Amino acid sequence: MGVVDHIREFRNRLIIIVVVFLAAMLISFNYAVPLVEFLQVPAGDLYDFVYLSPSEPFMQYIRVSLIAGLAVAGPVILYELLAFASPGLKSSEKRFVIAVLILGLLFFLLGLAFAYAILLPFMLNFFSTINGDAAIEAQISIEKYLGLVLSIMSMMGLVFEMPVLTILLTQLGLLRPEWMKKSRRVVIVLVFIIAAIITPPDVVSQVMVAIPMLALFQISITFSTLVRRRKDRKRKERQEEEEKFRYQ
Repeated sequence: MGVVDHIREFRNRLIIIVVVFLAAMLISFNYAVPLVEFLQVPAGDLYDFVYLSPSEPFMQYIRVSLIAGLAVAGPVILYELLAFASPGLKSSEKRFVIAVLILGLLFFLLGLAFAYAILLPFMLNFFSTINGDAAIEAQISIEKYLGLVLSIMSMMGLVFEMPVLTILLTQLGLLRPEWMKKSRRVVIVLVFIIAAIITPPDVVSQVMVAIPMLALFQISITFSTLVRRRKDRKRKERQEEEEKFRYQ
C-alpha cells in the first residue's frame, strides 16, 4: 500500500471515529441529568449544590456528555486505530497489543471504581467536617464539584495503569523486574509521598490511596517478570533456530 493509500485509509477511519464520537456524545447528552446525579452520589447529603451563572448547568451537561461520549466511543476508536496499524504487525504482536489494550481498559475501570466508591466518599466527608463549628454554610458550585470528582477519578484511573505501563516498558527493554525489586523501599516512600499530595491531610485517606498503589506496584513486578521470561524464551528459540539453520 502506497503513502496516498495509507493517508486515504487513515482519513476514512478518522471519519468513522469522529462520527461515532459525535453520535455517542449526542446520545449521552439525553442522559446528562442522570449522569450528573450519578456523580453526585459520593457526596451523599453532605452538600447543597448550586450554580453561579445561568449557563453553568448547561455547560456541565455538555462536559459530562463529552466524557461519556468518549467512553462509549472508546472501543470503536481503539478498534479503528488497531485496524489501521495491524497490517504492519505480526500475529504475535497483534495478540500482545490486544491483550495490553484489554488489560489497560480493565485497570482503568478499576481505578474509576475505586475512586468513586471508596476514595471520594472519604475525601468529601473530610472536606465537609473540616469546617467544624464555624458559622460558614457550604453551598458548592456544581462546576467545582464535578471538576474535583472528574479529576480525582481520572487521576486514579491513570494510577491504576501502572501494571500496563510496566508491561510496555519491559517489552521495549527499558525496564527490568530486577530493578523494580531492588527499588522497592524507595518506591514505598515515594508512594506515601504521592498519596499525601493527592489526598486530604488525614492518615486514613493517605493509607487508602497508598495501599492500592503498593499492590499495583507488586502486580507490576509480577507482570514485568512474566514479560521478561517470555522475551527470554523467544530469544532462546530464535537462537536455536539460527543454530539449526547454520548447521544445515
